[in-house]
Amino acid sequence: LYTNIELCVTPLYTNIELCVNPLYTNIELCVIPLYTNFELCATPLYTNIELCVIPLYTNIELCVIPLYTNIELGVMPLYTNIELCVIPLYTNIEPCVMPLYTNIELCVIPLYTNIELCVTPLYTNIELCSPLYTNIELCVTPLYINIELCETPLYTNIELCVPPLYTNIELCVTPLYTNIELCETLLYTNIELCVNPLYTNIELCATPLYTNIELCVTPLHTNIELCVMPVHTNIELRVIPLYTNIELRVIPLYTNIEPCVTPLYTNIEPCVTPLYTNIELCVMPLYTNI
Repeated sequence: LYTNIELCVTPLYTNIELCVNPLYTNIELCVIPLYTNFELCATPLYTNIELCVIPLYTNIELCVIPLYTNIELGVMPLYTNIELCVIPLYTNIEPCVMPLYTNIELCVIPLYTNIELCVTPLYTNIELCSPLYTNIELCVTPLYINIELCETPLYTNIELCVPPLYTNIELCVTPLYTNIELCETLLYTNIELCVNPLYTNIELCATPLYTNIELCVTPLHTNIELCVMPVHTNIELRVIPLYTNIELRVIPLYTNIEPCVTPLYTNIEPCVTPLYTNIELCVMPLYTNI
């Protein structure tokens, strides 16, 4: 039922589309510098949503390139401005992971009163924080009472799980998922992240000791570990054609963690913590290179 599903991953592209739900007319996802418009829709009947997951959104942007003055990520209904910055020198980063933040919300379901990172109904309070936070929770499945995700030092328990010591930690964002797991603790062998119903296998590894952690979303891939379209059986979140290895790691002791999203790029790192000179995907302070 898709009318137009495009994925561009080379620089200087003005429009890059990626559909993730049926009946979408135009769904864009840009991940290259110098892009003027980055859009990603994830709910039906959306006309134009720059990374949006709830109806009635007017403008929701997600930028990952330096020198951007305003980078928005809206995920709750009726929100006018919800910013997410991932580059240093940003002045406003509402859902972010830098220290000293008191409240960082990221919601993706309507009628939620306070869901700082929530993706399923019936959740009352779901928080995602960075250093100095006393409680960092990430709830994404119904009826869960406490799901913690710590990503900064001084935390006694740094896990994405319901209670600690769970061997299986699930991250569900839509009903009817059979197996949706996102593990952030050591020694996990299978870490999956699904964002659409009827997905059978969607993996996103983000813990140490992993040998290969890929994030791609381009065609010709047989396996897509982060899937965003319905009825897909196996879809890797790849965004570059013919890439053999595109890694996204977010655990300490990694020397270089790069999400490459364009061909021939040598180093493309989005960063979300202060004092970083390069755009790196970091989520803990005092890291020099992640």
